[in-house]
Amino acid sequence: MDSLYTRQQRLQVMIVTAHQKAVVNEIQNTLRRGITIVHDAEGAFRHEEKTILFTIISRAEMYDLETAMQKKAIRTRSCRSPNP
Repeated sequence: MDSLYTRQQRLQVMIVTAHQKAVVNEIQNTLRRGITIVHDAEGAFRHEEKTILFTIISRAEMYDLETAMQKKAIRTRSCRSPNP
């Protein structure tokens, strides 16, 4: 056998964020994927309220997701409030 085709593996991605709407929009506009949103998560270090986002992507989409999140991080840095 010279080659074997298998379906692309899927990955579950968990994103913890304080910028839920912007991240959801970026993922939906870039990857056209559905997202499950879990509200009212709390960070253990600073006890800040966070949102957890889950989505399923293929391995081939991993680069697109990373690029979208890097663009999102650059845009939200200027919006962050200073730490108390």
